[in-house]
Amino acid sequence: MKRKLIVVFILMIIILFFSIGQAQTYNDIINEAFVIKTTRTILVNRMNIMNLCIYEGLDLKLAEEKLKEIEVDALVKEDLKNLVYLRENPTDLEYVSALRVLNISLIDYSLEKIRFKTEIEWEINYYEDKTTEVFKYEIELIRVDDRFLLNRFELIS
Repeated sequence: MKRKLIVVFILMIIILFFSIGQAQTYNDIINEAFVIKTTRTILVNRMNIMNLCIYEGLDLKLAEEKLKEIEVDALVKEDLKNLVYLRENPTDLEYVSALRVLNISLIDYSLEKIRFKTEIEWEINYYEDKTTEVFKYEIELIRVDDRFLLNRFELIS
């Protein structure tokens, strides 16, 4: 009986040790610097793809392939719908040339999903001048295979 109690105790210690290690892994991996870097990389790629489509005439099939590398299918479809609309209804659209991810506030995170609020500073070029504007967003990234994809990108009013 004493032996069984010792074995159970040792197993509990091992389980507790690995549980604490797993929690520490979340904190080591999902931190502010990681979220900012990942989000910025995704949004800069998205901005470049959109600009190439709008201003350079990038083929929509190629744009779709590139967007699928950084977004989930629902956002890809929404972006393509917007690009088609912009091509069919050309207007004087500003050119977004750069962005900065500011002040993130984590809402929920795990190794599979990160949801947070942030401010993004956009550098916008108009025909005659250049300006920056800051907007607030709620963003969600989800892990697909070995990388995070943009799952939600919602403007907060």
